[in-house]
Amino acid sequence: MYTHEIVSKVKSLLSEGSSKGTRVSAWEAIQAELVQAGLAWTAQVPPDFVGVHPSNRSHLGVGGSEAHWHGAQVLQAGFSWAKAADATAIEAPPPPHDNEAVAANAKYVSLSDGLIPPLSQMKLLSIGGGHTNVFLRSVKAGTRSAVDKLADASGKLNLEHLAVGRPAFREAVEHGLKWFVLHWQAPEVWPELVHFAQSALNTVARNEQGELEVMLELHRLWRLDVESHREPNWQKIQETACLSMPPCAQYIGSLVAFVKANSGGVDGTLLDELSSFQKMFACSESGATRRMGSEFFHKLSGLTFGPGEKYPYIMNACIAANLIAPKVIDGICRLLGSPQLQLLTNKATKPKVKEAEELMVNVREVCSRLNVPQAIKTKVVGKVDVRCILLLCNKLKEVEKITLETIADVAQMFVKDLADNGFDHDLIKAVISQPESPQSSCGPAQVADIPETVAQMKSMAYQATKLGLGVGAVVVLKQDTDASRIFTVKAISDVEGVVLASRGHPDAKVPADTYLTTYKVLKGKAESVLQHLEVGIPHQSEAWGWDIVRGILGFAVRGEFMKHKSCLESVQLFVNPASTKATVAVKKGELIIVAASARFDTKPSSPSAVNCGSYAIVEGCKPTVVYVLPHFIQPIAKNGEPNKMPFVSPFWHTRCVAEAKQANMELSWYHVTVEGIVCNVPFMINKRDVKPDEELILHFVQSMHPKGAAPARKMHPKDAAPARKKARR
Repeated sequence: MYTHEIVSKVKSLLSEGSSKGTRVSAWEAIQAELVQAGLAWTAQVPPDFVGVHPSNRSHLGVGGSEAHWHGAQVLQAGFSWAKAADATAIEAPPPPHDNEAVAANAKYVSLSDGLIPPLSQMKLLSIGGGHTNVFLRSVKAGTRSAVDKLADASGKLNLEHLAVGRPAFREAVEHGLKWFVLHWQAPEVWPELVHFAQSALNTVARNEQGELEVMLELHRLWRLDVESHREPNWQKIQETACLSMPPCAQYIGSLVAFVKANSGGVDGTLLDELSSFQKMFACSESGATRRMGSEFFHKLSGLTFGPGEKYPYIMNACIAANLIAPKVIDGICRLLGSPQLQLLTNKATKPKVKEAEELMVNVREVCSRLNVPQAIKTKVVGKVDVRCILLLCNKLKEVEKITLETIADVAQMFVKDLADNGFDHDLIKAVISQPESPQSSCGPAQVADIPETVAQMKSMAYQATKLGLGVGAVVVLKQDTDASRIFTVKAISDVEGVVLASRGHPDAKVPADTYLTTYKVLKGKAESVLQHLEVGIPHQSEAWGWDIVRGILGFAVRGEFMKHKSCLESVQLFVNPASTKATVAVKKGELIIVAASARFDTKPSSPSAVNCGSYAIVEGCKPTVVYVLPHFIQPIAKNGEPNKMPFVSPFWHTRCVAEAKQANMELSWYHVTVEGIVCNVPFMINKRDVKPDEELILHFVQSMHPKGAAPARKMHPKDAAPARKKARR
């Protein structure tokens, strides 16, 4: 079915739709092509047979509470088959190709806290219409309701209760949506097809895209560049993410800034945590469109805590807190605003912020060491994150009717929450009291444009190196205005701290947690011994050696050219096409034309470059092959104006062939001694008699090189004459 014609046609439509931004029309054209090729069809499939594609909404997927709120909106407006016509899915791949899809859908069920029922079987994977289908699944299974007004007396979704006066909705619950289905191998043939289709569908119903989904898309596009070994182009990434016209397009720059600073590296661990948190906790009457707005993200992405100080979990927790905010105005979460975020950077609040970040790190470590299941971990860790932020911003009582005075109180609540989920209270306490040693290695500092991992954000050594305060840096105390004592960073470690060396004083050791706040890079001059003086001595200079070799070769070539310049009177040059012809009869071995050129290089950058042998450019190092390059500049330029520096050399105007029998000229070398160095000067000589008006044709291939020369050796003056004589013979 996947013929070359259909593969090429769909690929062309994908490329055109992406480059021009015409994704909706391109998607319609792609649908028509796939249907005609038998790679797509329509089918009505029961909701409990349809899962969610792992790549749905840039891997954000579907949460139970938001699906229920979406269902409430559908019922309020009235279920319509026309509105559900965009339902699109991929045929579920056969085992074992379905492993990723099975794992992803199991994760959505576990994170929903009972709001999403398990699949009866998996026939399709939705990429459009997923929220509606999950709601239909929930109604069919009779799960508990996340929306009070939809619940029956027992608090559950009841089809008989909800389908009164809604026959179309009853049919959808019992028999499913009418899906546009793509063959399961289509995403393998066209890897960008799933995201392209979702973007086209989101453009039609663009109000469904929230900021977190767009941030996941930004990170996905960046990761594609990294994995394809391309330099990430954030401007292009930003423009591509905005092609579906999300509501946050006007402040996309703030989302880009957050993703670059706080996504959690290539794996996007921090964004993945937010995605799981949203599935479990976030809900509102606006469902998936719950947004935080431009003011919030502009302020959040600009928060700074001091040089090299990063609090990634604090930053994430700000978004998490707003996602569960009870205060929503015009679809914008208003729990945390600029004044609350500003509190996090105040000097008085900083110790509590640091304590909260440490707790957030510790609870994740505890969950990892106790092998807490993903759903429970998301729940208990999410509560810690939100409670810490709400406590720091004086907003806790607006969300939870509990009294917590300190970060330590939040830690106690974490222990209780884990115990309530079946974990032994004493075991939790034991794990907390024996924290693992922190790791000091986070890999080398990287380009600022590349999102950092959590480990890199938390590493003082990494941040110090990035700020120029790493090993070898010259630093002074920040309060030392006259820089009376200068230090050199000798060693740096997250565990052991920083070792500073100062002339005339013993080494000083500075704790890791105070180094960045108390020291700065010395901006003035610091006297120090010039290191590695044995390197860079003039006779070891490659640049100087190359100039000498080039000069000696140029001298040798020019000398030989001048000896044989009379031969130029026996030839004439032609153009269009370029050729060299004899003007008189010349006997064998009497027509000698030297490869006159002022251009030499260590690389044969032209097919006509001639090998001149090897030369020791730097004393004591391995000899380097040097080539003489073509040098031919006509007296008159193509525009009819005289060239400023004409250089007419018949050697470079002569036609070359690779077959010796086709040529009347052959390549040879003179071995000329200049300053004790044997220089190989290339020239061509007629190997037979040449008639008047006969074209000169040189036998030459680039692998040819001088034979019999002693490359890169000094030659005693008494040896020079015999060598030259032998060459001329």
